[in-house]
Amino acid sequence: MILSAAYPIWLNNDVAGAVIVEETTNGIRSLRNDALETLFSVMLAVICTGVLLLLLFGSHIAKRLRRLQHEADHAIDSQGRVTGAITTADSQDEIGRLSRTMADMVGRIAGYNQYLEKMASRLSHELRTPIAVVRSSLENMAYTQTDPSQLTYINRAQDGVQRLAGILSTLTEATRLEQSFDNADKERVNLNALLDGCTQGYRLAYPEKTFALTLPEQIITLEGVPDYLAQLLDKLIANAVEFDDGAAPITLALSVHADKVTMTVTNTGPLLPSDMRTQLFHSMVSVRPAHHGADKPHLGLGLYIARLIADFHQAQLTAAHRPQQDGVTLSLTWSITQITIH
Repeated sequence: MILSAAYPIWLNNDVAGAVIVEETTNGIRSLRNDALETLFSVMLAVICTGVLLLLLFGSHIAKRLRRLQHEADHAIDSQGRVTGAITTADSQDEIGRLSRTMADMVGRIAGYNQYLEKMASRLSHELRTPIAVVRSSLENMAYTQTDPSQLTYINRAQDGVQRLAGILSTLTEATRLEQSFDNADKERVNLNALLDGCTQGYRLAYPEKTFALTLPEQIITLEGVPDYLAQLLDKLIANAVEFDDGAAPITLALSVHADKVTMTVTNTGPLLPSDMRTQLFHSMVSVRPAHHGADKPHLGLGLYIARLIADFHQAQLTAAHRPQQDGVTLSLTWSITQITIH
């Protein structure tokens, strides 16, 4: 734009000319542009500084949260045991208070778990003496009693005492097993020979059942404790024998895959309840119907002990239905990196 101003020049009352002044708006626009550039630069610097500060603050908050999440994930394992601790923060903000609350919570859970783990051994220690006194008293009564009707009641009482003693032994079995892990020495275990020998023993121990064994051509070995692995198999076979309906042999198999080695125990019979598959290997969990095996105490510790041994050998113990949907397969799986194949 061009701004103009004109004024006439008078000479003897006549307009002899005019004075014209013209000026463009470039100067004003330059001043305005300079002001806008300065304002934009200041605003950009303020915004960048604010964003940078927010990023630094956000990354610091995220780092603290990630560390808290990592510690919380590793503080309690998948079975509910406390395996780590949460580092408390001295800061007075919400994250610091949250870390202290979670650390206190994990400590209380650890104390309660220790109480539960020791409760079985305490119960066993406290109840063994009274049970021994009752058992000896019943035996003396049986020797001195001649009335057949009284002997019937004495025999029933002795059976009950025997069951109580069996329950106490079962309660302390898992605790003793976990304590023995600390002093266990691993060695090279031939899984083929272990399965073959155990299967022969099961055929003698359960003559009313039929057992089938499937082994690969390769010899498979791993670092482990043979007695513990045999005990694990005993628990799996005892579970299979109890639920087997006899429609097909109980099958023990060892197979090699591209990335894993699997040991399985398969039996035909009732299927697993869909809501209990994830809890099957937990302590004190039993999926038996109320009428199934009513003459025997079932504390749900057999498969729990099997899982403890599997965890000690860095294996994964799972349960699934047979492809025919007529039974259950219990699988023990190792990564191929843990196995030596000949």
